[in-house]
Amino acid sequence: MNKYCLILMIGTISGSIVYFRAGQHKSGANPSPAVIATCVAGNETRQLSRPRNRPASPVLKWTKIVCNVSAYCPCEICCGEYADGVTASGQDVNGPVRHWIAAPARYPFGTVFRIPGYDSGRPVCVLDRGGAIKGNKLDLYFPTHTEALGWGRQIITVEVLKGIE
Repeated sequence: MNKYCLILMIGTISGSIVYFRAGQHKSGANPSPAVIATCVAGNETRQLSRPRNRPASPVLKWTKIVCNVSAYCPCEICCGEYADGVTASGQDVNGPVRHWIAAPARYPFGTVFRIPGYDSGRPVCVLDRGGAIKGNKLDLYFPTHTEALGWGRQIITVEVLKGIE
């Protein structure tokens, strides 16, 4: 089964980890103390308890970085020979997830970013790679070439979710 990055918010409530499916998070219901991303199978929304013998998860925080952010779509102009409708992580471009990022390999699939002006600033996952995506470059997915051209290329401050020990 393909894994889709549908779960974007995690918080702890009474020792349980609570997952909120993307698009279902309501403002004012900000889970505390952490907001992280995970990928789960299918369309499930789950609540899982942390095993008693495992330590608590690391504290997570948003870290700001300046990136050169461009855009792409699934067409041959943008993707060349890789315009097969599937991301490097196996995500079908016609699947339930509609917003994601292509990032350098130092950001594993599932790493979460917030990009001002993209998907209303909601957290989005890294689900793709690109040959020209190196250093502090990110590439945002758009369903059409016109939308990708509309974004263009921007040098902006983005946020990446990182764990701190």
